Amino acid sequence: PDEMLRITVLANHRFMLNQRWMSLQVLEQNLSMAATRSKTQTVLIQCAEASAHGSLVSVLDTCAKVGLVNLSVVTLPPSASAVGS
Repeated sequence: PDEMLRITVLANHRFMLNQRWMSLQVLEQNLSMAATRSKTQTVLIQCAEASAHGSLVSVLDTCAKVGLVNLSVVTLPPSASAVGS
C-alpha cells in the first residue's frame, strides 16, 4: 500500500508535507512525483483554524492539477495549530 501523504496548512500561507516545510511550488513538485507512483494514494490535508481559506483552496487545486483524487480534509486541534508559529 502507498504511504499516506500528510499536508499541513498553517497560517501565513505556510505548508508542510510529511512534517517538512516547503513552498506551494515545491509542494506541487512533490505531489506531482507522488502522483506518478499512484493517483489514488490517500492525501490527508490538515488545516490550522488560523490558516487562510485561500491556502486550502491552493492545496486542493494543486492536488487536482497533479491528479491526486483521494483527499481528506480535517481541522487541526488548536494545540497542533501552534506548530511553527
